[in-house]
Amino acid sequence: MEHAIKTAITAFESLYSDKYIPVINSRVSNISEIISTINAFHADYLLQLEKLDALNMDSQQFLKLHKQYLNTVLEYNKKLYPLGATVDSKSGIELFYSERDQLIAQLDRRVRDNELTENRITQKDNALLLKVIKKLKQFRFWIKSLFKKDKTTVFVKKRIPLRYYLTNELYINSFPELWLPYKEIVIFEIELLEYYRQSFTLINNCIVFNQPVNLNEIKRLLAEIIQKSADSQAILKEFPEGAKQTIRELIATKTKTIDTHYYRLGTIEGKSIKNSQWYTERAIKKISSKQQKQLRSWEISLFSISEDWCSNADLCVVKNKALWARQS
Repeated sequence: MEHAIKTAITAFESLYSDKYIPVINSRVSNISEIISTINAFHADYLLQLEKLDALNMDSQQFLKLHKQYLNTVLEYNKKLYPLGATVDSKSGIELFYSERDQLIAQLDRRVRDNELTENRITQKDNALLLKVIKKLKQFRFWIKSLFKKDKTTVFVKKRIPLRYYLTNELYINSFPELWLPYKEIVIFEIELLEYYRQSFTLINNCIVFNQPVNLNEIKRLLAEIIQKSADSQAILKEFPEGAKQTIRELIATKTKTIDTHYYRLGTIEGKSIKNSQWYTERAIKKISSKQQKQLRSWEISLFSISEDWCSNADLCVVKNKALWARQS
């Protein structure tokens, strides 16, 4: 039995390492690529502005550069977060769910194992009914031992709901905790995109009708964006290793929990509705459904921010044309 449990623990650890970590890596890679692209066109814009003389600036030359910047933002944003598009991480999660279902289906539903001495010994804190049941177990064991000279060969079997117990410990009570790193990554992505959108607004607020362009403030904001991008890349690199560490710690904790509680399985002390087919199947569906709803909600949030950024950029293009017309 110990072999079956160790095999299951190893299988779940491999599931998380081989099927779930790639989902995180894919998301991190996508975000890193987005940061690199957005950083590149802001860095290019700053480089072009550095060539302008803030005191004797040619307004039309600036408006031409700004128009190029606005068009770049628009073109990139229109294809950045198309609503309903299937990203690699979303496909990876669906693959993870499929592998999870296959692993759980391979576990033995119920197995028979030897009742341990601890299952028959009464404890002070045991309820009266439990004490009576344990006394009956002791009596049953005594009866069986009457026909055996060697007491070490006397065994009483118990039925253990192995699949459902291990599914509870290694998935239902575990994966929501492992989901947190992925959630943190997407929230990081949403907050970063919102930062870029707000920074874009601040840059364009430096351009006002009938007033000189605040070129130095635009440069400062662009430099801030470039620094934020570099800092974000550094933070992003830490997420995968953090998720791996979470898996290692969780598996170690669950291994100790299973070692501690396993002997109670198949007894009235270890009896729980959670270790049933009805409960585990329902709980798995509930976890998957909740996560899929979260994915949809995050997708909509990213799409909305990107759309707002595009709408703002459209207005800025109109504003830039009006300023160009006034200068002509």
